[in-house]
Amino acid sequence: MPTNHKSIQDSSTHLPDGLQNSYEQDFEVSGLNSETRPVLAYRLSPTNPPVTLQIDLNGTMIVNETFQTTASRTFLEIVEEGVANDGDNTLTMRRQAGPGTFAISDIVLLYSQD
Repeated sequence: MPTNHKSIQDSSTHLPDGLQNSYEQDFEVSGLNSETRPVLAYRLSPTNPPVTLQIDLNGTMIVNETFQTTASRTFLEIVEEGVANDGDNTLTMRRQAGPGTFAISDIVLLYSQD
């Protein structure tokens, strides 16, 4: 089974951004094998922790993590089978709690193809 990837975002999004605590990114994947579990990769740079990041994929929360340090890191999140769609998808990133902020970038979905 071949693998593929979808580059969702290469630039940085800072949250909060003014009064906005969330950011939504629509993307499309082609040939997703729905019987496998894709992997979401992203880079996070928190400032002024603690800060909580939540990420939803198609309305299902896949990340709910509080960060206590300012270290920039790359994360991999294995997504449950059936959450990602072959076709249209929506990724929502949210700063949920805490005084801190963060920049999120380099968001990629790795998936098996039919």
